[in-house]
Amino acid sequence: MITILNSLNECIRNITTAIVETRTALYAEANARKTALQKAILDMNEANTVMTEFVNSTSALAEVLDDSAEDMCVSTEHITEMLSDMNVYSSNVEEFDGYCDRCGKELGRDEEQYMDEDMEGWVCTDCERILTAETETEAPVEQLTIVREEEA
Repeated sequence: MITILNSLNECIRNITTAIVETRTALYAEANARKTALQKAILDMNEANTVMTEFVNSTSALAEVLDDSAEDMCVSTEHITEMLSDMNVYSSNVEEFDGYCDRCGKELGRDEEQYMDEDMEGWVCTDCERILTAETETEAPVEQLTIVREEEA
């Protein structure tokens, strides 16, 4: 009678072996994929670092180009004005920044400048001092006193 169970026991041993071997194979595959994923993450981090450095480099270049273009644009505007007026200023092209709207003095780019009273132009430091002094010494506003007829 025990022989009746032999084939069942053989099947159970085979399935148990198959389950253990399948589990081992699944773990091996999962570990291989995990290793590949770790490598892919490291590779992507490296790509991100290189791309960030590219952004930093090209941004720095763009800033230099923009500053140079702005600076040159200011100079070309002044040269165009000089040519149309035939008024040759004495400053170097890269230093000239226009004339004081009040006294006509040449203004340099690194020189202090102030907006004039009509807010349409620039004045030099000396003219700003004069304008400020004039504003401070202006006559005080007269005060009007109203007297009611009843009080008078």
